[in-house]
Amino acid sequence: MDDLLPPCPDALMCPISQSRMIDPVLASDSFTYERSEIEEWLGKNSTSPMTRKVMNTTLTPNQAMKT
Repeated sequence: MDDLLPPCPDALMCPISQSRMIDPVLASDSFTYERSEIEEWLGKNSTSPMTRKVMNTTLTPNQAMKT
């Protein structure tokens, strides 16, 4: 799907997959991730993929980034 879209700024790329975010969510570590990527990560890990600190599983849609 990324091939059909114009180049994406780094800020709109998921830090886990390095792909354009379609459903960005803000996690408790204050970073934004693609929902499916962070849900998969949290299913296997209890730490943030960015800080490696323990985090909870609360995910909030990041409407500003999605827009």
